[in-house]
Amino acid sequence: MSPLRSIRASVTRRSLRTQFWGKLRAAWNETGSTLQTAWIVLWAVGVVLLIFGAWGDSIGFWANKPYLTNTFSALTSAAFGVPLALVVLQRVAASEADAAEARAARRMAGRVSADLAATVAALVKDGIPAMRTVKVYLRDQRDSLVPNGDYWRPATAPRLYYRPFIDAIGRAMERIEALFSPETRRPLAEVSTQWSILTTESRSRLLATGNEWLTGLQVEELGALIITVTGSTLEDWRKKGLDLQDWYHSEDQQPEDASRHYGEMDTLREFNNWFDEIISFIDAVIDLTTKSAFVAQALAPP
Repeated sequence: MSPLRSIRASVTRRSLRTQFWGKLRAAWNETGSTLQTAWIVLWAVGVVLLIFGAWGDSIGFWANKPYLTNTFSALTSAAFGVPLALVVLQRVAASEADAAEARAARRMAGRVSADLAATVAALVKDGIPAMRTVKVYLRDQRDSLVPNGDYWRPATAPRLYYRPFIDAIGRAMERIEALFSPETRRPLAEVSTQWSILTTESRSRLLATGNEWLTGLQVEELGALIITVTGSTLEDWRKKGLDLQDWYHSEDQQPEDASRHYGEMDTLREFNNWFDEIISFIDAVIDLTTKSAFVAQALAPP
């Protein structure tokens, strides 16, 4: 054997011995104090019995005593074997308990993530296609009156009349109310609760049992989407839409004024912002529907 090969073989043997003793120390450290004490006592008794048995052999004490010899040998073997067997059984039982806990953690995470995905999907009866259709409609309504979000009004621009804006808000509210369930507070509260359980209890149990968890980027993205989705509600948008309509009715009653274009820019800005908030909400629900379904699939138990 070449010197290089000999060195490699020596290093491999030393590494294997190190790993063996490391595992042995770990097994001893994980053994309960009662079993450690029993191990030491029984092995000490075993050593005494072994010495006594060897001494009996040397003086012929065991001659013509087959039953006593077998009994003594069995006791000596038990003194060494029983603690070893107990440690092995304890290790097997601990491994089974860890595996059972890991499966339970996976089942819990799968169930909570599936509930989260189902609750998000239930926000809109007709799903993502319906949300995309309404989003396009809202964008068209907004752009027809405030193209590209440009609400600049020069002083020479003709007076702005608000009946088209009032009607656009009314039609938009009708489409939104038809899209989403009127009772959205309860499912949105469920979404927050399920996400909280998933990121606290389920996460800690998965990591403690050696299971996989979501990446930091996935958690950050989902958390931001859930904050957006569970923030504003239909009631908030309806109230703001009605406030805008009242404001526009009032503006139509105002007399002609040289500085009116400044107020008109404010009304256009608020109109544009109202539509943008709703469109952003729909985008967030679409993204959350897709990503929560992916998370439910990723965390589903095998």
